[in-house]
Amino acid sequence: MAEGLVADLFNLLVWQTNDNGSAMMREVETWLRDGQDTRKLTIAMSLDAYPFPDAQEMYQVLSTLAAATPEVAARCQTLITLRKASAHR
Repeated sequence: MAEGLVADLFNLLVWQTNDNGSAMMREVETWLRDGQDTRKLTIAMSLDAYPFPDAQEMYQVLSTLAAATPEVAARCQTLITLRKASAHR
């Protein structure tokens, strides 16, 4: 799956940039807000970090995305569940 390879590359590049991937993550968050390209959405939700620094914004964007794009709905829900669980630790 090409998306998995691209996500792996993004995960490696995060540690090679001067801003620790901040600009890359902001771009990925734009992909999620736009919600138009399933390939980009799959890549964005396969990274080793949660999208959006603010959990509430992530919940809102991913909930909207899950309702509009059935292909990524399960992954959206998984990320929401994992982030909520990590907040309660």
